[in-house]
Amino acid sequence: MVDRHRLLALLALIALGLTLGLGAAVPRAAGAAQSADWGSDERDTGYYTIVDEKGAILLTTGLKVTVGDRFIAGDNKEYEVFAVNGDTARARPVSGQAGLAPLPVPAFSRLRSTLTEYLDRTFGAESAAAPGTKTIAIYHTHSDESYVPSDGAANIPAHGGIFQVGAAFRDALKRKGLNVVESTKPHDPHDNLAYDRSRRTAMDLLARTRPAALFDVHRDTAPAQAYEKSVSGENVTSVMFVIGRQNPNMQANLSFAKDLKAAADKSHPGLVRAIYFGQGRYNQDLSPRALLIEVGAESNTKTEAEKGISLLADDVPKVIGTAGPSGSVGLTQGSGAVRAIITIVAGILLLGAAYLVIASGGFRQAWDRLRRLPSTELAGYLKDREETMTTGDEEGKERAEEEESPGSRTGGHEHRRPDDRTHHQEEP
Repeated sequence: MVDRHRLLALLALIALGLTLGLGAAVPRAAGAAQSADWGSDERDTGYYTIVDEKGAILLTTGLKVTVGDRFIAGDNKEYEVFAVNGDTARARPVSGQAGLAPLPVPAFSRLRSTLTEYLDRTFGAESAAAPGTKTIAIYHTHSDESYVPSDGAANIPAHGGIFQVGAAFRDALKRKGLNVVESTKPHDPHDNLAYDRSRRTAMDLLARTRPAALFDVHRDTAPAQAYEKSVSGENVTSVMFVIGRQNPNMQANLSFAKDLKAAADKSHPGLVRAIYFGQGRYNQDLSPRALLIEVGAESNTKTEAEKGISLLADDVPKVIGTAGPSGSVGLTQGSGAVRAIITIVAGILLLGAAYLVIASGGFRQAWDRLRRLPSTELAGYLKDREETMTTGDEEGKERAEEEESPGSRTGGHEHRRPDDRTHHQEEP
């Protein structure tokens, strides 16, 4: 017969396997995330120069450039990076601007995000958007990003000049008739976990405001001339849209970015310098209209950045409108998390099966133990429970009979002694 204690030990080991499996998944997922999931591919300083096959400069950016990356340049030609040597990358034109497939998301990241988002949806606040007005939400993952000519430093922890650029964007959108909510919550330090910290801010904005679009406003690291533009008669910085390839909403995000660029190309030619397909996720898997905007570089002035983002605000209502319900469906985590859960559960089952085979001495012995389990251990357990219940019922019945007997105190009948009768008899 299978020892009950061994069975409990096996179940405990499986539970331990779950803990160890999740613990092992964290560093593996984190390792993959450091280069793609949490956005550490954005440089604090320095930049990459992307050139064509003849050596002409196509784009400069502080985003980490890797082979296979693509971008849509200001003239709407699409390029793909085929070589990277140090800070220089080479790219060639490609056809089919919608042909780039999203990158896979690490299983543990999907599971973690889904569980967190479920709790936020369940206990989150109700929408605070004004009835009949579309809402735009703004936040800043890199809250230290600043503009050296205006702020005196490239990075000011928790108080970066990027907040003033976001405020300029907010005010310009309000003037266009939109309801705007901007979060100024800092997410320092500027490390590979910044996007993980800002994810909760983005989720809170989505839960509270149900926005038509969600913008994460940044500034790039590149030479000043890369972003300096004269647009509509003003000296401004241009902007660059960044799409995260590691999210299931990539095509929806790209469609939104292309629509916004098309509107800006008509009203403010040259304002949008590029749409870059980054290796990260940038929290864009949370909503189909989530977009990262690079507004100038650290070497540009903050005033020019504020002017540039204000011009972009002219075109947002042309894409999403101003009235009616918000167009975002809020948190839109895909079904990939379900596959992640199944993967983890399957791994735990395999761990338990491996232990059972080793403890039993082979596959045949393990199978025999499993086959006998319902008829031995479980049957013995049920028999013990039945005997316990039967014994308890018999003891309860005996107590009940005793209580109902004439001499029972609980029955309310005191047994009279023989001399009680003589005591009550009349005297002769």
